[in-house]
Amino acid sequence: MAAKNKNQNQIRLFMAMFIIEFCLTFVTLCLVSIIFYSGLHKTTVNCSNAANNQQRLAIAVNDNGFVPSGFALRSGQPASLTIRNTGKMPHSFVSDKLNINSGPILAGQIKTIEIPRLPDEIAEYDFYSNASGDDQQIFSGIIMTFQ
Repeated sequence: MAAKNKNQNQIRLFMAMFIIEFCLTFVTLCLVSIIFYSGLHKTTVNCSNAANNQQRLAIAVNDNGFVPSGFALRSGQPASLTIRNTGKMPHSFVSDKLNINSGPILAGQIKTIEIPRLPDEIAEYDFYSNASGDDQQIFSGIIMTFQ
């Protein structure tokens, strides 16, 4: 009798865990759908087009990484990246494929990088900080280009 009760309790526990996992998955899918269909996923980057088609993007780097760590820019257009170090340590902004190297950006400093023309291709370009003490896995991100 005790073994039967133990089996029934295990089945009930399994069913309760299954129901909880199902509900969490359902809620997650609903939230993702709401974010996707409302367009909230598109509003996280401060990027604007000036009259001359130059794209402007503000990026913050602090002692925990870049914000945003990923963004999209139109290919074949000029871009202006304004990088503000809001941390306490020096950081940098480097993209080898785009031939960008800001040099050190000290705490509180702002540097603007002008890209005369992004490549015409749709691609992803890695960027990172090569400042002393910065872990490139944390201090990194991706620039995506689109047409």
